[in-house]
Amino acid sequence: TSTAGSVGTSRANIKLAFNVTCPRPTALEATGVTTSSAILNWTKGGTETAWDIYVSTSDACPTSSTTPTYSNVNTKPYTLNGLTSYTTYYVWVRAKCSGNSAWSQKLVFTTPPAFSCGGSGTSADPYLICNVSDMNLLATATNEGWETSGKYFKIADSYSGTVTNTIGTSFHPVKGNFNGNNKTLTITRTVSAQYNGLFGYVGAGANIHDVKVSGTITGSSYSYIGGIVGQAYGTSESRVTISNCTNQATINGTSSYHGGIAGSAYYTDFTNCSNTVAVAGSYYIGGILGSSYYSTVVNCNNSGNVTSTSYYTGGICGCAYSTTNNVSNFTRCTNSGTISSSSYGVGGIIGYAYGGSTYKTIVFGCSNTGSVSSTSYYLGGVAGYAGYCDMDECSNTGTVSSSSYNVGGVVGYLYYSTLRNSYNRGAVSTSCSSTSTSYGVGGVAGYVYGSSSTYCYVDNCYNTGTVSASSTTSFCVGGVVGRNYYGYIRNCYTGNTITINSSNTTYSGNVCGYNYTGGYVQYCHFRSGMISYGTTTRV
Repeated sequence: TSTAGSVGTSRANIKLAFNVTCPRPTALEATGVTTSSAILNWTKGGTETAWDIYVSTSDACPTSSTTPTYSNVNTKPYTLNGLTSYTTYYVWVRAKCSGNSAWSQKLVFTTPPAFSCGGSGTSADPYLICNVSDMNLLATATNEGWETSGKYFKIADSYSGTVTNTIGTSFHPVKGNFNGNNKTLTITRTVSAQYNGLFGYVGAGANIHDVKVSGTITGSSYSYIGGIVGQAYGTSESRVTISNCTNQATINGTSSYHGGIAGSAYYTDFTNCSNTVAVAGSYYIGGILGSSYYSTVVNCNNSGNVTSTSYYTGGICGCAYSTTNNVSNFTRCTNSGTISSSSYGVGGIIGYAYGGSTYKTIVFGCSNTGSVSSTSYYLGGVAGYAGYCDMDECSNTGTVSSSSYNVGGVVGYLYYSTLRNSYNRGAVSTSCSSTSTSYGVGGVAGYVYGSSSTYCYVDNCYNTGTVSASSTTSFCVGGVVGRNYYGYIRNCYTGNTITINSSNTTYSGNVCGYNYTGGYVQYCHFRSGMISYGTTTRV
């Protein structure tokens, strides 16, 4: 019972039950998809023993009156034959019971492209790319969303022709395995969008190897351009691998993130790669890659000239960053190309390298023989700026010249870092007219900067190159280090002329120009009669 305006506690308990006599199939899937066939399978809805299958290239759902493509199929799995390559198919299945069940949920799959020389896309039987049409087909399919992860591709021995289209986009990156077979692929292209190269964008798990590229890529004002890859973007769990690749395609741009091999790279491992031609751009410019985020570069070399109009320029890498458990690492890399810029952060190997207090960027066994020059600050034969870095067994024999400050034969500015077992034999010079004593030029390092809690270290290093400063400068000039602030300089040697064409006799030294607060110089030596102040010599 109830009263007006309320609901009583005595209510009927009504239970609705539906008896579906012919349930529809579920879990429809396609496996073993080839250019012309696919294997369908599904889970029975009930006890049925026959099914209808509807296959279409349209995603319009069938109705109860739609004529099936295949009727009364009594086996499963079921093989679809006669399919067309690189075509998207939509499939539904219904059960045959006392009547017909409803159609299943839609299944969508795409058949792979049919390349001229065949292949099934496995490691043992890769898709063979025989000609430009095959290359364009790969680009079209990938860029439209065909999944390349786990698939294998190889340039055929017979390949010839110019590559016209970029493979991979930021929405649909390349994730497969691409074997260039050491065949030279020619690119002559003026780009009209960012992410450009042979591959525009490669993603997690991609493996690119034995690729050679020649020609010219003109970048105009677009970013992320590389001879091999515009942008490589792996993850900490699934890194990109690029190995044994060579770029001979000139990179001529006016924007950012340009490199001979890659414009930019996240979580990517480069091994045995080389660039032999000019790379030009604005900022983040490198002979191998424009920028490295948590990537490794091993046994790579650059012999092409690298030119920029803005910051972070290097013979191997323009800029490198590290993060916890994922550091940028440069090992046994060399540069012999001329490196020049009109801005700051310029180095024969790396323009700007930065890590953290517990995750140092590593530069090991790297050497530069090319000339390095800039009209701005942070200039070094190996690294322009090294912050929170571990540098070991590095060398420079090229000339290092600037019209600004913080210039060094190996490192321009060493910040909370260590530099060990390294040397400079190249001439180091600056024409800077600054009168600030907060700047430095040195045969090994221009400026060493640490703190009372985190010292910098320059250990077992030497300089035999000349060090010279302009006639108007009064900043710090040293045979090993220009200015030392909370740094240890130990077991170092210098043995060539330090020319200071001015009356500055206070902030110059055979080993260290100005050993400032917290600085230590220990167990170092030099050749007598080194420092020359015009016509006066001081030991």
